[in-house]
Amino acid sequence: MNIVIFTKNLFRHWVSFLSGGIGIVLITIYEHMSEKALPWEIFSFITLAVIIIASYYTWLDEHNKWEDENKRCIKLEEEAKPKLRLDYKGTMIRPEYQKENDLYRLAVINDSNVTVKGTRVVLESVESQSWNDFLPDHSLRVMEYKNSTFDISARSTVWVDVIEGIPINTGYAIDPIFIRPALTYAKGHRLIPPGNHVLTVRAEGSCLPYKAQITVNVTNENKFSVSNFKPLN
Repeated sequence: MNIVIFTKNLFRHWVSFLSGGIGIVLITIYEHMSEKALPWEIFSFITLAVIIIASYYTWLDEHNKWEDENKRCIKLEEEAKPKLRLDYKGTMIRPEYQKENDLYRLAVINDSNVTVKGTRVVLESVESQSWNDFLPDHSLRVMEYKNSTFDISARSTVWVDVIEGIPINTGYAIDPIFIRPALTYAKGHRLIPPGNHVLTVRAEGSCLPYKAQITVNVTNENKFSVSNFKPLN
């Protein structure tokens, strides 16, 4: 800290304590009761004590300013780091099929102030008793497009398709009975068999990966529901 600024702040605290504090009240009471001036030695001691106290408060002011500035810098540094997280959009109905729970999406959210490049969302693993032919570490589809990677700008969101009901070609008109839930990979679909499946998905890019789990239940009638969205970091 600049010595001139320190001296000004020290003088400000010193005058404040000396003229407005309890010390001046005690001195006034002593001189009034004893009808004589306060001894020089005691006055010097009080003055020195006030200087020490004023020095401490001057240091404390600057220390608090430094801590506030340090916290602000740390916050700016954190916001400058690429940072992703996942959230769930839930299931939606698409009018062309009129089937409940037809599409499930996850939101990829960039919480930082910089662009996260080369972002993708992959299926990392599946815990299931009836499904073992999934494709781990394959990119999921971005918003009904066949993109596998994307750049996500600061403070923005991109939606990634995870599961959708796809019509099975039977040679007849589309019927809800023949719509099957499937994982929406960027390069195609993978049908999900009936059962209860716990999926771990991972968002990654030019930052630390972010993982989350969802539970998918597929009935024998090929209706699916998604529940228990749980961030893992």
